[in-house]
Amino acid sequence: MVKNPVSGSSNLFDIIKRDIFKVFPYIWYMKTTVNIRDDLFRRAKARAALLGQSFGGFLEDALARALQERDAGERSLDDWAKDLPPVSPKAGQDLEKALRDPNFRTVDSEMWR
Repeated sequence: MVKNPVSGSSNLFDIIKRDIFKVFPYIWYMKTTVNIRDDLFRRAKARAALLGQSFGGFLEDALARALQERDAGERSLDDWAKDLPPVSPKAGQDLEKALRDPNFRTVDSEMWR
């Protein structure tokens, strides 16, 4: 049985992944160009250096954190609706009546300019 000398794993995928990564180190990453404001670049580069990270590693961590925070903050419509205060049957009937009224009009985009 073959074992990974680093992790001790005998999982064939782990062993192949380790060997492929040595030969093709960029296989798991995408190289890209990003435009960043100069002041933000300097601050991020300095912070990465203070943390002992490469600039790319710092950006990758920051992007992952930002996406995770956004994903955690997104709520489904059902979750949002559950947090609404209860509406009395009379209020619901009044709303339905108002929406069916011929004088009720949809929001005109020109009104909001």
